Amino acid sequence: MAIKTITSATCPLFAAASFCSVLALSAQAAEKCNYDSPLVGAQAQPVPLQRVQNLPSNADTRQILLALGPAARDVGSGVFVLHWDVSNGQVFSVSTSGPCAVPIARRLIDAPKPRQ
Repeated sequence: MAIKTITSATCPLFAAASFCSVLALSAQAAEKCNYDSPLVGAQAQPVPLQRVQNLPSNADTRQILLALGPAARDVGSGVFVLHWDVSNGQVFSVSTSGPCAVPIARRLIDAPKPRQ
């Protein structure tokens, strides 16, 4: 496996450099990982809050999927933004470049209020 170096030529903006680094590391990790199950499942059920809170802080997306099951939906464009409904009414959101990548971001958010 060739390791690609992120330089100012491949990622000209400083703010974008860290994002590019995450994507490069994610691509390397994906080469070592195999995940063939769906990322999103139509039958996804709300997950217990305790299960979300018990996820290791360094878990890759595959480990999250194995612990929580398929996400309820993917709201991303360009990257995956996987959403799991949580039993307390919140949503657990994971932004990632793929199932074997380290998430770019993950957090609990309040569920959007329905439009009236």
